[in-house]
Amino acid sequence: YGAYVKTMYPLEYYEVFLNLLMEREEKDRANKTKQEAFDGFGIRIEQFRFRQDNRQFTAVPEHNTLTDSLQSIKGFGVKVAEDLYSLRDNHYDSFIDLLVDLQSTSVNKTQIENLITLNYFEEFGKNEKLLGVFEYFKRFNGIAQIKIDDIKKYGVPESMIKKYSGKKTAKLYKDIDTRGILNEIITMLPDKSLDVKTQSI
Repeated sequence: YGAYVKTMYPLEYYEVFLNLLMEREEKDRANKTKQEAFDGFGIRIEQFRFRQDNRQFTAVPEHNTLTDSLQSIKGFGVKVAEDLYSLRDNHYDSFIDLLVDLQSTSVNKTQIENLITLNYFEEFGKNEKLLGVFEYFKRFNGIAQIKIDDIKKYGVPESMIKKYSGKKTAKLYKDIDTRGILNEIITMLPDKSLDVKTQSI
């Protein structure tokens, strides 16, 4: 019966089978099955994208494709996929705004880096640039003051810190507008992609 369904309704078969493998947490077998679907029936797995429903594998008959499931990535569970999908209708003026929202979800820093590498957030820019933005976000987010002696470790010139500081003492820059700093950094980083080998995790 299974062979008949696979032959007559391959897209539907692989949709059900792949989701079953996710329930069993057989991620390695799922990745082999995705390749089998393409080799045997030309069924392509659509690339992950922010705002797309990647909570499970879903058939797209008009394109003979399946949307991918984030659960197929090692270290990703259904909660992460659900949290990301919950942000799908939000408006974001920049990647920084999305990173702020992600802090209130179950998505951790390593998962964010992996998603950036996989071009999941491509609508905000290319992955090498976004990795740079995220690195600066981790350095500056939530900071209200910076010691003058520590400026070098933030990777920006003192003039930028001064520009976005409300007050300076002998040892500190205070009342830092970190959002202003991050928004300026976004404009400075080149919009570049990682090389192909680096884009796999």
